[in-house]
Amino acid sequence: MNHGVIKGNDITYPDLGDGTGFLSLNLGGGMTTRRAMFLGLAAVVLVGCAAHRYTVKNETVTFSLRMPGAEHVAICSSLDGFRPRAAVQTSRGVWEAAFSANTAFAYFYLVDDAVIVPDCTLSEDDGFGARNCIFDPQL
Repeated sequence: MNHGVIKGNDITYPDLGDGTGFLSLNLGGGMTTRRAMFLGLAAVVLVGCAAHRYTVKNETVTFSLRMPGAEHVAICSSLDGFRPRAAVQTSRGVWEAAFSANTAFAYFYLVDDAVIVPDCTLSEDDGFGARNCIFDPQL
């Protein structure tokens, strides 16, 4: 699921559809936390999930994430204790990072310091109430 960035009364979600920018909500002064969470969930539903894919060539899996407007993208994996590994912007709005494809591992993205877990075929509970995607070279 895509998570927004909350700063003061604003919630910002990366635009994942047509590359026009970001969806931003201003929650106003007297907004309750419950109402703010409802509006945030509604924004996630409207925006959708990050467009991502991976390709395997030889012994390497390359993850690609389409995230127009992002300033920094990293991928965190169980291969190295979920330490962020910087992705490289290869074309307008597309970010890539490569890993060894020899073993299965869990992963998620960090986009401008916000956790992004896109729709993925395989996933697992991360133990903190969210999900991690799973890459399995056997599938």
